Amino acid sequence: MSSFAPQVAAPTISRPDQTKHVNYTLGMVLGVDDFTQEFAYLSGRDQWLARDLLGYGTICGLQITAETDARGPRIVVTSGVAVSQSGQMIRVPLAQCAYLNDWLVANNDQIDLRLGAMAGGDVRLYIVLCYRECPTDQVPIPGEPCRSEDEIMAASRLKDDYVLELRFAAPDQQEEDALRDFVAWLSQIEIVAAGSPPAGGTLQDFIAAIRSAAPIITSPPSSPLSPPASSADFLLGSPPAGLQIPADQACDYLRAAFRVWTTELRPRWRPTFSGEGGGCGAGPLADPADEDCVMLAELTLPVTRTLEGVPQVASTTTVEVNEERRPYLLHLRLLQEWLLCGRSLGAGGITGTGDRGPAGDQGPTGDKGPAGDKGPIGDKGPTGDKGPPGDPSGAGETVGSQGPPGDKGPAGDTGPAGDQGPVGDRGSAGDKGAAGDQGPAGDRGPIGDKGPIGDQGPVGDKGPVGDQGPRGEPGSPGDGAFVARPAAERPFEIVAAGLVTLKGPNRDSYNGLRIVDVRPDPNSQHLLVSVTFDGYRAAPPEFPLRYIVKVLPVFVAEVRTGMVVNFDHFEAEFFVLRVLPLGTKITDNEFGVLEFMIEVSQYPSG
Repeated sequence: MSSFAPQVAAPTISRPDQTKHVNYTLGMVLGVDDFTQEFAYLSGRDQWLARDLLGYGTICGLQITAETDARGPRIVVTSGVAVSQSGQMIRVPLAQCAYLNDWLVANNDQIDLRLGAMAGGDVRLYIVLCYRECPTDQVPIPGEPCRSEDEIMAASRLKDDYVLELRFAAPDQQEEDALRDFVAWLSQIEIVAAGSPPAGGTLQDFIAAIRSAAPIITSPPSSPLSPPASSADFLLGSPPAGLQIPADQACDYLRAAFRVWTTELRPRWRPTFSGEGGGCGAGPLADPADEDCVMLAELTLPVTRTLEGVPQVASTTTVEVNEERRPYLLHLRLLQEWLLCGRSLGAGGITGTGDRGPAGDQGPTGDKGPAGDKGPIGDKGPTGDKGPPGDPSGAGETVGSQGPPGDKGPAGDTGPAGDQGPVGDRGSAGDKGAAGDQGPAGDRGPIGDKGPIGDQGPVGDKGPVGDQGPRGEPGSPGDGAFVARPAAERPFEIVAAGLVTLKGPNRDSYNGLRIVDVRPDPNSQHLLVSVTFDGYRAAPPEFPLRYIVKVLPVFVAEVRTGMVVNFDHFEAEFFVLRVLPLGTKITDNEFGVLEFMIEVSQYPSG
């Protein structure tokens, strides 16, 4: 007869404390508990960081749609990522679907409990995503004899997995609801102009109003058959009448409000999760069933019964999907782009895009500002006809004829020039420069004495001035050509010119020069600008004239973006210019004041 040792039941292992890690010491014998504790510490810190610093909710994907196929109505959830309330990352790698009629049949008892004796009605369900670990990679383990096959194998790995399910009760998300209520309460407070004394009192009165609106409220748990308190009032009522924030102190007021939220209010409503060592406040203990879960949507199913009493979704109505209470997280890149380039929302919509209001009364005339830059010189007008000469024989104001000039006396003799002294010796040459430079010239010899200048002869008498010839006839307009060209060629002329703006009226233009369209090039960041003028004609082969287009961008102080303007092509009713920004895109403000100087010339073709 053999005796067998009894099997010893494995002790129950409690969840490791996530605030402890192994203190490795030389010679320490490490066991399973040590490695489990170390993993719990590292994993717990990751969850702590996500839970308390980032928040929880949907991160990406997990879109929900209700649709119908041959098997009946179903709910489809796309792939995506979320963070649970405890900070666990949850990943759904593939789209999932649930057929609602099959689920109603499997949960018929609960449906009867909710509908009672009624033949049909609305049933509220919740789509909940939870984290779970999946044991995998079985390996043999040592142990006692006489064990079953399940007892000699154990999972060597735990894989991150998920559970996506329909529930009758939503996960408790008190902190999410409290956060939304706090922001909604705070956003009702009016921001008044800088320097205006707030009607609601000082900054301390403002903080006291927040604390008074957030009393500690303990409510009994709701019935499992009743919907959650989705509109719980965590800050009672609205802000007190007259509570205001001065614009020049808005930073101080908001900083104080968020400090009260962080230090006093959030700890009341943030739950304490198992294994975290007490959490950051005195909030309620989280339900273990909700710790690693997050709600995706609320469904309202119109349920009816067949003649056999089987529940099913009514085919004549649509399943209602409500994601209003779904928590989600915006990633930092999106928030950064909104902060730098987005527009804030005001009471009338997006600020800066509404219609311009009526002009107010004109204020008093201000001091005269400095003189602006001098504008360009206008074109010179035509020269008027020359008047007839006055009568030289008239009296009074008319001056008589000038007599002939008198004889010029002889010039006096020029005295002899003095002797020029000898040139002094030239100093010594300086040091020679770098290679390649020309060396100094040698000493110059002395200049000889200059001889005396002879006497200048007398100047002859100046003859009388001849009579002025008759005035020629004025030339006819157009005879001159401002551009040199061969005499046999037909005229070269300017057919349009001016200063035109991309947006708004032109400053000046000739022959109706104007911009008719500005549009972005779909293949680049360039702008395509269409321009025309009165009498414009495209240039088909049979058209005997051609155009030359000259364009210059006008300097405007508000335009910081450099650009290049090129001619692109001719169209039937206009020609097209291409504007190429240098480095950065042209902003809306720059677009409004951008201006070009354009001249269009016409010349005969071949």
